[in-house]
Formats: sequence, structure tokens, C-alpha cells
Amino acid sequence: MTVGEEGCLWVAMWGAGTVRRYHPDGHLLHTLTVPAPHPTSVCLPPGGNRLYVTTARYGVKNPTAASGAVLGVPVPFAGTAACSWRVGL
Repeated sequence: MTVGEEGCLWVAMWGAGTVRRYHPDGHLLHTLTVPAPHPTSVCLPPGGNRLYVTTARYGVKNPTAASGAVLGVPVPFAGTAACSWRVGL
């Protein structure tokens, strides 16, 4: 999962071959189909207009040529900068 600068949540849907984009209020805005049955994660870098999607190959019964790849999909959105934090022990 990742959150874009507009506050929308992007979720890789394992087994569905899709990435879904949700509005902050929870309603589905868009479903993006990817050429692999098992997307695993997504990344939306700040300042860029490209969504990166990782996919699984290991253990997939019917892998495609894109299974196990990192895909770059052009999108009209950018991500936010990552925040780091540390728990004091």
C-alpha cells in the first residue's frame, strides 16, 4: 500500500491482478489492471508520475511474463515523501 499526495490509498490486490485507488473517505476511485496475477506492493514516488508495482512469481501456479517483475505504470499522481521514526527503548 501507499498514499499519494492527494491522500488517496493505493492497494495491490493479490490474486486479482489489479491495483485499486481509494478516496480518503473509502470509496473506490479506480482499478488498474496489471499483467500479473499477484501484485505484491506499490510505490508512488514524490515528484514523479509513475506507479511502481512489484509482482510475485515464486509459488504462482500460472505465472505470466510479468510475474516476478517490477512494473512502472504512468499515472497522473505523485506520492509523498517517506517519514522515518524510531521508538525509544
